[in-house]
Amino acid sequence: MLRPFITIPAIGFVISFANYLIYYSYPFLLKELNISIGIAGIVVGFASFFTMFFRIASGIYLDKIGGKYVITTVTVVYSLSFALLSCQMYQLVILGRIFIGISLGMLATILMFYTVAFATSGVQIGQGIALYTFFSMLPTCLAPYLSLEIMRYHGTKAIVVVAVILAIIGVVLAYLLESKFARDGTRQQGSSFSIRDWIAVIRNRDLYIALSGLGMLYTISGATISFLPEMLESTNPGYTGAYLMTYSIAMLLPRLFLKGHMPVGEIFPAKSFLFVAALALGGCTLNYALLSTPGILLGAVMNGMALGYIYPAMSAYVICQCPDHMKGSMVAVSACVADGGVILANFTLGVFAINYPHQLVLLLPIGFAACAMALFVLAYYFSTIKKPHASLSTHSATLK
Repeated sequence: MLRPFITIPAIGFVISFANYLIYYSYPFLLKELNISIGIAGIVVGFASFFTMFFRIASGIYLDKIGGKYVITTVTVVYSLSFALLSCQMYQLVILGRIFIGISLGMLATILMFYTVAFATSGVQIGQGIALYTFFSMLPTCLAPYLSLEIMRYHGTKAIVVVAVILAIIGVVLAYLLESKFARDGTRQQGSSFSIRDWIAVIRNRDLYIALSGLGMLYTISGATISFLPEMLESTNPGYTGAYLMTYSIAMLLPRLFLKGHMPVGEIFPAKSFLFVAALALGGCTLNYALLSTPGILLGAVMNGMALGYIYPAMSAYVICQCPDHMKGSMVAVSACVADGGVILANFTLGVFAINYPHQLVLLLPIGFAACAMALFVLAYYFSTIKKPHASLSTHSATLK
């Protein structure tokens, strides 16, 4: 018998593990085909764009029709992507990486949607999101090491084989979960929403403050993964691995231990989000000020903890404000905003780094974190002088 709150994190873990194995070995796959690292970066950028687009598309599709056909599509696309990675033509390998981005975005949205749909209360929604995001991030601590070890002893093709096995396990579990979901009739399929529902979303001040703050804080993730390792290698050799490991562990812990403290009420949790933004601001400042000292590990702890809490907490808050027939779409929107923050960081920091010393690049995440703090201060101000907005579920009911 499948238990959704165990099965969903397990699926997220194996799929994420397969993805990160490919993510860390992809440059080596292209290198074997004489393709430069610059081309690999462009391909990953395209894959990120398609991930965001298909997140939104699959979220709307889930709300409109249901998950069965989306699961079937993901199965085909995900399998095809790994088959393409095994080819000897670089065009097909590049296409395979893009297909992974498409299918992973869809599958992540589906799993988060099931986490929400199986929940019977706001507390369960918060706990489910925290556990799902914890297990989907756990491979970041394991995949880099295993990927390098497999590649060292068995070659890059062996990594693809391991990823295929994990992907098949994940897809089978997802299909079984979807079948149980359909049999139980947990959610009425084919619910409709109108343009007026989206207007209610857009007009909800607390909601767009929350999503804007999430995007700004997630620029820290882009800076940490794409730019900081190279800077550490040039200024603080030997601390790159320690920084990334510390950062990953610090990101995981809040999702595990604070799963019972997700904001699932109607009142915007301005104080909690303001504290998280201040933590991120402190971490970014330490990254800049202590780049050449071991003290930068404290910045890793602060940034990791801030991002570890803010994504599941923001997602839980946003989803709990929406009517049932829009939860799939808002799951996708929350994930896309976080992805958008990473893409924004890579774009702005990349352009900035061309014209200015690399260490000055670290000033931009400080600016984004300060802007997020300002937004949450504004939200706190509104909450103290005015009545909180009604939730979107109540608003939607009045529209109908």
